[in-house]
Amino acid sequence: MAFGDYPAEYNPKVHGPYDPARYYGTPDTPFGQLKLSEVGAWIGRRNKNPKAVVGALSRGHEGVCHRAKVGHLPSSESRSLAIQRKKVTCHPAKAGHFPSSDTWWRWQHKYVHPKRAGVAPFFQVVAASMAFFYFINYGKTSEYFSSVSPDRCRLVPVAWQQWSKMEALIPSPAACEVWSVIKFFNAQSIAPIEIHRQLCQVYGPNIMSKQMVHRWCRQFSEGRQSVHDEERSGRPSLINDDRVELVRQCIMDNRRFTITELSSHFPQISRSLLHDIVTKHLLFKKVCARWVPKNLIPKHKMQRLGAALTFLQWYHDDGDEFLDRIVTGDETWISHFTPETKQQSMHWRHTGSPVRMKFKQTLGETVNADRYCETLRKLRRAIQNKMRGMLSAGVVLLHDNARPHTARRTAAVLTEFGWELFDHPPYSPDLAPSDFHVFLHLKKFLSSGERFGNDEELKTSVTRWFHSQAAEFYDRGIQKLIPRYDKCLNSDGGYVEK
Repeated sequence: MAFGDYPAEYNPKVHGPYDPARYYGTPDTPFGQLKLSEVGAWIGRRNKNPKAVVGALSRGHEGVCHRAKVGHLPSSESRSLAIQRKKVTCHPAKAGHFPSSDTWWRWQHKYVHPKRAGVAPFFQVVAASMAFFYFINYGKTSEYFSSVSPDRCRLVPVAWQQWSKMEALIPSPAACEVWSVIKFFNAQSIAPIEIHRQLCQVYGPNIMSKQMVHRWCRQFSEGRQSVHDEERSGRPSLINDDRVELVRQCIMDNRRFTITELSSHFPQISRSLLHDIVTKHLLFKKVCARWVPKNLIPKHKMQRLGAALTFLQWYHDDGDEFLDRIVTGDETWISHFTPETKQQSMHWRHTGSPVRMKFKQTLGETVNADRYCETLRKLRRAIQNKMRGMLSAGVVLLHDNARPHTARRTAAVLTEFGWELFDHPPYSPDLAPSDFHVFLHLKKFLSSGERFGNDEELKTSVTRWFHSQAAEFYDRGIQKLIPRYDKCLNSDGGYVEK
C-alpha cells in the first residue's frame, strides 16, 4: 500500500464509505476481552510493519475524534453519522464539540485522508511551524542580530545604527595585538562570533570581518603559535653584486650621471631599482656644488690652519674664560626691502607683458677707518657701563681683515685701549660669528617681505630686533667657534659649511 492509498482489505462495495477509524482486516478478539494467557499469542498476531503501526495510531485518533463529535447519540444514529460525516454540517452546540475539533476534522479529510492527498499537508505543517517558532523567539533573535551584523539587523535598524557609530576604545591597534586577543579568547574556547563581537566593542566595528576571525581561530586551533605575519619569499630580486659593481663603475666614470641616463645603460632594470642601488647599496648622495667666497690657495689654507691652532690652544689653556673675553663685530648692508626668494617673487603674466625687475635700496654709508674708530670708542663705553670687570680682564677683539679694520688709525686706537687682537685669516666668513650667526638670522628677519619707507624706519626695526634677542643668542654664536675651528683644522684649512 502506497502512502495515501486505502487499505488493501477495504472494498467500497462491501464496506461502503471509507471510515479511517475502522479496521478492515480480519477481526480479532478485542484486547479488553483477552485472558492473560492469550496476551502473548494476541501480540504475536499483530502486524509489526511501520505502516501498520501508523495506521493503528491513526485509527485510534479518528475513533477519539469521532466519539467526541457524535457525543451521546444512539448507536444507530452514530453509525449513520459516521457514514455521511462529510455531508453533515453540525452546529457546535448541538454536536457537543468545540470549533477547533471540527476544523481539525475537516482539514484531515480534505488534505490527509483522501486517496491522493499529495504533499500539501506537509508544506502547510512546515509553514505553520516556522511561523509559530518565529513568533515565540522573536525577542531573542532580534536582540542577537542587532549585536552581530548589519545584514541581520534590518528588523532593528536603530540598534544597528547606534552600534555602528560606537567609538573605538582603542583606536588603530597593531595587527599582532588583535591576533593576540583572538588567540587568548580562542584558548578559552569562546565562539568566534562572540570574539568578533567583543573585538568590535573595543576596537570599533571595522576592525576585522567575521570570516577573518573564524580563519584565525581555525589556525590557532590547528596549532599555530605566532601572532606575526610569516615571511614570504616574494619576487626574486634583480639586484646582485655584478650589477651593483657595473652601476658603481658607471658613476665613477661620470659623476654627473642621472637616473634616466643610467636606465638607458641598464634597460633591464627599472628606474626605482636603479635608485635603490645607487642610494641604498652604493650609499651615494647627489649634492650640488657649494659656493665659497674664494678659491683658497695653499697660503690661505696655511693661514686658516694657524688661526685654528691658535684659537684651540687658547681655549684649551683658559677654557670658557677665553670665550668670555671675545668681542666681535662686522658690517653688512641692509635694504629698505629685502626680497624673500626668487621663487616667491614669481607672478603670472602674458608673454608680451613687460619684464618685472626688483632691486635693493640700501641704507647707510661706506665704513671707513674714521667711522670704524668711532664705533670702537662707543663699544668701549658700552662695555665699561654694562660689563664691569671685562676691561680689566682684557678684551680679545675678533674681526676680519677688511681695510678699515687694518688701517693704521684703527691699530693706534686698539693699542690705546690695550685690547688683544686675534689674527683672523683672510677670506674666512665661515669663522666670523657675525657672518655665520648674527647676520644670517638678521637677513631672515628682513626677508619677511616688509617694506620700509625711509632710513629711520629701517634703523628702528633693526635696533628693535637686536634688543629683542636674548643673551643666549649671542653666546651661541661664540660657542660655535669651537667646532668650526676644529673642523677647519681637520679639513686641512678648508671651508666649514656647518
